[in-house]
Order: sequence, then C-alpha cells, then structure tokens
Amino acid sequence: MRKLILATALLACATPALAQRDRDADAIADRLGDRATQRVVGDSIGAIMAAVLDVRIDGLRRAIDPLGRRDRYEPRTVREMIERDDPYFEDRVAQDTGMAVATMGSAARGIADLVPELRILTDRVSRSVEDAMDQSGARY
Repeated sequence: MRKLILATALLACATPALAQRDRDADAIADRLGDRATQRVVGDSIGAIMAAVLDVRIDGLRRAIDPLGRRDRYEPRTVREMIERDDPYFEDRVAQDTGMAVATMGSAARGIADLVPELRILTDRVSRSVEDAMDQSGARY
C-alpha cells in the first residue's frame, strides 16, 4: 500500500512538469522534423567529425613507442587510420546522421503526443487511489 501511495505521489508531482514540457516537446518535434534543421544538424556533426578525423596521431604513436618500427604507410591522421579499414566511413556517418536526426524528430513527436495521455493516466491513478483510500477508511 505504501508503494502505491508513493507512486501516486510521484505521479502527482510529475503532472505539472509534464504540462510545462508539453509546448516544449511540440516545438522540439517540429524543429527536428524540419528538413532544413536536419540538414544543419547533419552538416554540423559532419564538420565536427571532419575536425576529429583530421587530428594528427603520428606524433602520438611515436611518443608512445619511440623505438617502434616505422612504416611509410603509417597513418598520420585519425581519418587515415579509419579509412584504411573502412573507405566509406565518412559517407556512411553522414547518411546515418541524417537518418538519426529524422528519427529523433519522430520520437519527439511521439513523446509530445504521449504527454496528454500521461496526464490523463496520472489523474486516473490519483482518483483511483483516493477512492480506494476513502473506501478503506485509511488516513493519509
């Protein structure tokens, strides 16, 4: 019974937060569902990834193993190291990023649609617990 009361109290406390986030969730879903936003986010992630891929690692490799055997084909950057095993890495990441942003938009829309249902559920549970408490004569 205590767990039920605690769960109801937590749900009741969460209701105002759910109501406040309702408009925010709609705005986020609209923004992430926009193709222009998806393109900007994808381009931004691509630029960050390019900067990381261009980081030089040859000096770090020499510092870690100063006496190690050197190969003239030794990768100098993160990009060269990755592309050695996966030449289409950047293309795949760019494609996957666009799909991921679109998926986030769909998920945000689903959450925005779910918020009113959660509010209804919270009200029902609260009323059910109050009714049960009244019928049992328990004090709270």
